[in-house]
Amino acid sequence: MHLSRLTMAIGAGVLALATAMPAMAASAATTAAPASAKFAARATSYQNAALKTALKRMPEGRRISPSQVEWHTAHGGLVVMTVPAKAGGSTLSPAVADSCPAPIIGTRWSCVYNLTNFAGTRLQFTDAGPYQDLHAYGGTSWETFSWSNTRGQRAWLNQFANHQASGNSFCMTGNAHGSNITGNASVTDRWIYLSSNYDPC
Repeated sequence: MHLSRLTMAIGAGVLALATAMPAMAASAATTAAPASAKFAARATSYQNAALKTALKRMPEGRRISPSQVEWHTAHGGLVVMTVPAKAGGSTLSPAVADSCPAPIIGTRWSCVYNLTNFAGTRLQFTDAGPYQDLHAYGGTSWETFSWSNTRGQRAWLNQFANHQASGNSFCMTGNAHGSNITGNASVTDRWIYLSSNYDPC
């Protein structure tokens, strides 16, 4: 008799829980929108279009802010694209020389910009050693017009794809930056090579 009542009570409890679960799931789905959708809602139409295009080129990436997409490379490094709010805009904060991250402790980067004076879209890299195809991230129209290298290691901009010779390349010295390289032959660069050597260019 008692066992029968217990069985009935448990059955009623399970039924009540099952009835409530769809409502709970719907509520969770409503309040926990995907992070990318939240970022898109806070971004400008220019940022959304640029980052959407970048993710079509390199779908392994993920959006990490309204203005940024991040990729993890096969070598264990990171690539981050930062897009300004509008075409021709800048990612610089007030009173900052350039926007390439340079923390006292933590990850340092080699950064390239598609406009002079560290303006426009920024691509930043941590890998030391491998070649990176700038067109894979920034598109075939990518051109580097300014740079900043906070890694303390030299990096090269190279317009050739064979990786056998530096050719018309531009050396980005460690812990330095350049606001305008339009006069250099490598301005139509395609590749960036982050050297693991500490010697100067």
